[in-house]
Amino acid sequence: FDYSKTLRLHILPHLGSRPFATLTPLELQEALLVAAAAGKLNAADKARKVLRMMYKQAMRWELLDRNPAELLEPILKGPPKRGIWQPAE
Repeated sequence: FDYSKTLRLHILPHLGSRPFATLTPLELQEALLVAAAAGKLNAADKARKVLRMMYKQAMRWELLDRNPAELLEPILKGPPKRGIWQPAE
C-alpha cells in the first residue's frame, strides 16, 4: 500500500499547495469525490483512509487540534460485478 502515491495521484492535484492544517472537511470530501467521479472508487476510498491516518498522527504529535478527515463520508463502491461462468472456469 503506497500512501504517498495515493495522495500524489488522487488528492493533491485537487487541493493544490495549501497546507494540510488549513484544509476543511468539505475541501477534502470534494477532492475524494473528484477522484471517485473519475472512476477511481478504490483509490478514493484508500485516499480517505490515508487522510484519516495522517491527520490522526498529526494530532498524536500535537501538530493539529482537530482531524477534519474524521468527518469524511466513505466512498460507496456499489455491488461487485458478476458475470456468467464459462465452462473453463
